[in-house]
Amino acid sequence: MPKDIYTTKFCGEIYKIRANFAQASDPVEMLNCDFEWQSTGRQVADCSHDPTRAMRSVLAQSVIDSGDAWPGVEAEIDAAIDASKWED
Repeated sequence: MPKDIYTTKFCGEIYKIRANFAQASDPVEMLNCDFEWQSTGRQVADCSHDPTRAMRSVLAQSVIDSGDAWPGVEAEIDAAIDASKWED
């Protein structure tokens, strides 16, 4: 089954995730800086089959991993989610 790709821009970086959002056990993957798909450790069911929830978790984890949370980061994540879209 083909995987859908969902994309957004956050903090000057392009973020892409992919999964078959109709399949609960399908892994949610993200495109890394080497342009390879890697697991996020989450499945579609963890995100209630919702690509925006999956993207939000990836962006939030990115902030946590950077160790550089800042005031207003949640509003920036919200804006990135609002701008996210399916890739053709």
